[in-house]
Amino acid sequence: MKTLFLLRHAKSSWSHLSLDDHDRPLKKRGLKAAPRMGAVLRGLDLRPEQVLCSTALRAQETWRLVQAELSDGDHIPVSHHADFYHCEPTQFVTTLKHVAEPAACVLIVGHNPDLESFLTQLTGESHRLSTAALVRLTLSIEAWSDMTATTRGQLDAIWRPRELQ
Repeated sequence: MKTLFLLRHAKSSWSHLSLDDHDRPLKKRGLKAAPRMGAVLRGLDLRPEQVLCSTALRAQETWRLVQAELSDGDHIPVSHHADFYHCEPTQFVTTLKHVAEPAACVLIVGHNPDLESFLTQLTGESHRLSTAALVRLTLSIEAWSDMTATTRGQLDAIWRPRELQ
């Protein structure tokens, strides 16, 4: 069994219209929500062993804030994926297939509608993921290399920042 977390980036700013969408930073609300999700993970003693993060600035900032809240100085390996920016669920599957063992828990930091589509593919259920929403899934695979487009997961929990206030 493997544990997969999906984390939608926190709320980003549209204040700088001259910035490329990929380079938009978090806004004040996002800067507050991201650490809240790290606190959820810390409070449940859940810690990913590997993080797969979009290269978009808002996704990277979200992970840095989550990790700062979650970590006691330990480094959690993170790899950045340009192909997580506007992707199909198959891209997540392809990337997960290459996660090094024996990692039992992986966290993906990405975007909508991509993460919602991937969640639907894994569970057969449709769920709205607000900014900074965090999802925990249990996958019935023994190794990440077993991941396929037909792999199904059990939805364990969804945490949304506004529900935690």
